[in-house]
Amino acid sequence: SEARELAWDVERQCLAPLEPMLRLRLHNEVLTKIERRLPSALCTAAKAVSQWPCEDQLSTRTESLMKDCGRLLETKTEVTQVHFEKAAELRREVMLFEAVEYLELHSAEAS
Repeated sequence: SEARELAWDVERQCLAPLEPMLRLRLHNEVLTKIERRLPSALCTAAKAVSQWPCEDQLSTRTESLMKDCGRLLETKTEVTQVHFEKAAELRREVMLFEAVEYLELHSAEAS
């Protein structure tokens, strides 16, 4: 089964059925354009590779990031501990407030 039934025909400036001749012409056009740009693309890739960090730099960066992760994990643990402590303190305060409110309500009823 064909992926496409129609393609843009540049010569006729319209959509045309993707017949074998049009398919071959489009294939050749794409191949020619790819071949023409391939050397430039390879040069660009070679320049980019030469600018990549070396293995030592990557190892150093990885080590630095691992230390950062460790410090962040420690900070998260500390913050979580503080949060749990504050939450427990607030729960105690709420219980005390409710107890005082209950006693005040019932002492008013008793008098």
